[in-house]
Amino acid sequence: METTTAKDKSFSEVFNEVQKGEAADPLAEKPAAPAVTVEDEGSDEDGEETSPAAEATAAAVPDWAIVPPTVTLPKGRIVFYIRFRPEWTDVPGKGERQCILWNLTEADEKLAIKRTRGEALRTIDELTKQMIRVVDGVKSDWTGVTGAGSVSNFWTEIGGKCRQLLKNIYLKNHSLAPEETADFFGHCIAAKTVDG
Repeated sequence: METTTAKDKSFSEVFNEVQKGEAADPLAEKPAAPAVTVEDEGSDEDGEETSPAAEATAAAVPDWAIVPPTVTLPKGRIVFYIRFRPEWTDVPGKGERQCILWNLTEADEKLAIKRTRGEALRTIDELTKQMIRVVDGVKSDWTGVTGAGSVSNFWTEIGGKCRQLLKNIYLKNHSLAPEETADFFGHCIAAKTVDG
């Protein structure tokens, strides 16, 4: 594989590497968070033998990510583990911030759109916030503005730079890539006039 610096790569190239698990972690200087273990029913009591599927699942979670035991990660879906350096946020005194997100369901979209209260300019913000499933190692809490897991508080404290990164992830993952769009319009749609 050809070695290039991060600034020589486009966002799409880096994004594709991350999805494939090929990207080097330029932020990997901090000590690891507690590891998430995945147990396999076929393993022995000592846990020495695990299936390849269990190993792949455990390896998919970055060592710095904190996944609370109350959160079940969706099988077969892409899960994004995000961390922000303190200096990127509006409240650097709180240290590194993390979140875990995955794409929206139709029900998620309805909840987010209700929160816009008819203000069209808030739509992307609310849809992006709805993707956030874990905040700083705590399951997302939509019941209040403050407290552990509060999405509203997290959204405010991470600041504009980090909010924009999350919005970019939302937009990229909820729309077709240019080649997929070309395929759709070139091969997946037909418009015909009905005789009559």
